[in-house]
Amino acid sequence: MKARALLAIALLAFAGIPALGTGEGFERATRIRAFTFPSDHAAHPGYRTEWWYYTGIVSSGKREFGYELTFFRVALAPSLRARASHWATRDVLFAHFAVTDVSAKRFFYDQRVGRPVLGLAGYSADKLDVFIGPDGSAGQWSVRQSGEAMRLRASANGHEIDLTLRAKRPPVLNGRDGLSQKGPGAGNANYYYSVPRLVTRGSLSVQGKRYSVSGMTWMDHEWGTSELAPNQKGWDWFSLRLSDGSDLMLYSLRDARSRPTPYSSGTIVRSDGTTLSLSQKDFSIRANGHWKSPRTGGLYPSGWTLMAPKEKLRLSVTPLLKDQELVTAGTTGVSYWEGAVRAEGSHAGRSVSGEGYVELTGYAGGAPGKALPGR
Repeated sequence: MKARALLAIALLAFAGIPALGTGEGFERATRIRAFTFPSDHAAHPGYRTEWWYYTGIVSSGKREFGYELTFFRVALAPSLRARASHWATRDVLFAHFAVTDVSAKRFFYDQRVGRPVLGLAGYSADKLDVFIGPDGSAGQWSVRQSGEAMRLRASANGHEIDLTLRAKRPPVLNGRDGLSQKGPGAGNANYYYSVPRLVTRGSLSVQGKRYSVSGMTWMDHEWGTSELAPNQKGWDWFSLRLSDGSDLMLYSLRDARSRPTPYSSGTIVRSDGTTLSLSQKDFSIRANGHWKSPRTGGLYPSGWTLMAPKEKLRLSVTPLLKDQELVTAGTTGVSYWEGAVRAEGSHAGRSVSGEGYVELTGYAGGAPGKALPGR
C-alpha cells in the first residue's frame, strides 16, 4: 500500500489540494506490467501520485529505535506546458521523518515540503534519487541508490539518520502481480511492491547523541492515479517480519462505519520466498484496546489480534510506544499514527515473534479525503 501506503499520499494528497482535479492526462494503473529492478525504484512521473516508504527497527547494544522516512510526490498537472519561470513545477514533494526512542519512551517527528526546481528538491526517473534540500546542505533529506545499496539521510532538531540498506531478498509484488486495486472501476489502482527485509547499518542520533546502529528496514513503493471511494474513511496497515523467516503485509480499508471494505488486501511471504495474496475475506484485524491522543483527540486502536486462517497464522501485535502520532498539518493536512510494534503468536503450528510497523489513518485530524493507503 505502506507507505506506507502512508499515507499514501497522499495524505496531503489530497485532502488539501483541490487543484489536483480528476486525474485526466495522467497514466493509470489498468493492467499488469513487467517490473524491472533497480530501475523501478526510480520515479514514475507519468502518474499523479507516488511514494517511497521506509520503516525500520534498529538497535545499538541494548538501545532500540524505530524510524520512518517517507517521500511523497504529487503532480499538480500532467505537464508544465509553456511556462518560462525557473520556479515553475508540475510536482510537489513532501517528506515525513520520525524516530521512536523505545528505551526512553520518546517519539520525535518532522516534515518537509519541497519544490523540485533549482536544485532545492528533486527526483529522478532513471534511478532511485529523491531529495528535499540542496545537495551538500547539512539538512538535506534524501534516499539514493548507491550500487546495490540504498542510502537514507535526514536530520532535524538534533535527530538524524544516515543509514545504508541492502536487500536480503528481492522485491515482493503486492495485489495481482503488482497491480493493487483500491476501489471499483478500471484504473482505480496502484502499482505496488515491497522490500520487506533490507539489512540496515549506519548511525542514528537522538537529541544530538549519535549511535552506531544495525537492524532491518521495510520499503514500500507505490504509484498510480487513483483515489479512495467516497465511503472509504481510512485504513489500518501492518508490515511485520516474523522469526520463522516469513513476512506479512496487511491493510484494511475502512468504510464510513469503520467496517473493512472488499478492497482490503495483504501479502504473506513465506520463508522459502513463495508468496500468498490475501483478499479481505482471508484475514481479520481485531483491536484489543485504544489510545486517545492528547493533541488531536483522535481515538486510535492500540494493540491488535491478526488472523489469517489459510496460513494458520495468529498474532498479537503491541505498540512499542503508545504515542507515535504525527500531526502533519504543514504537509498532508492529516494527523495519523505510524509506529513501531512487536508481535507474538503462531504460524503454521509453530510459535513466532516479530517486529514491524503499523499505520492508522482516518481516526483524527479529518478524513484522508482523496487519499490512498500506501507505504
